[in-house]
Amino acid sequence: MVGCPNHRDSNDVMTLTEPLTHKATLYTLRNGVLPIYSTSLYCRGCNRRYYHNYYVHKQSSLRTYYGGVPHVVQVAQHFFMESPLLELFGNGMVFGW
Repeated sequence: MVGCPNHRDSNDVMTLTEPLTHKATLYTLRNGVLPIYSTSLYCRGCNRRYYHNYYVHKQSSLRTYYGGVPHVVQVAQHFFMESPLLELFGNGMVFGW
């Protein structure tokens, strides 16, 4: 966990709890639309809820994104897109004149 003082390198004690799972949709370039499940987990030590590509502190609604470009981007609560598909959209916008 990024910056979590309770991070453990081993699985001997469970750090993350309170899983929230919901149905979502993944849009891909090669396989089209796929049904998936998305799960977020909560850390009672640092009061953060961890999502696919960001986390939110309990006392704030501010999202802190993980470093780097993820292969799958969460574009809305129930929708995810693969990077190659987003690159296709971007190229279409740039070169579509």
